[in-house]
Amino acid sequence: MPKKSPERSNPNRVLNAIGMKLNANNNLVFILVEGDTDKRLFKKFFDDTKVDIEITYGKQNLLDVVKLLHQNKLGSKVSFFALKDSDFDKIKTKKEIKVEILESSLRISYRIEDFKRTELYSKIIEWERQNGKEVFKNK
Repeated sequence: MPKKSPERSNPNRVLNAIGMKLNANNNLVFILVEGDTDKRLFKKFFDDTKVDIEITYGKQNLLDVVKLLHQNKLGSKVSFFALKDSDFDKIKTKKEIKVEILESSLRISYRIEDFKRTELYSKIIEWERQNGKEVFKNK
């Protein structure tokens, strides 16, 4: 992960970036990830015309961005998934948060065939069905 600058690691800055991108395309689905490695992994799977993968620069910032989205009027306008690495700890999804924070233990070497066998893939497929949106490149 690149060295964090105070500007880049600010959750409000991430929230503002999401708002600007949403103004340009209100059909985007946002995938929030912790770092560059996560973005490189997940961009292989998602259709970049329908999905924007936003780096939050760390686990705590990811959680803070999700919290801000739920406190901000922007949160009711945006579809998003927050993908938290499950490398060191586990968090429980709180019922009051309408979008799950999905845990990822994927490795960079994952192929789409491997990804399709994960619980993460299944949850996003179910979300697609419920919301009438498709976000994956190849199913």
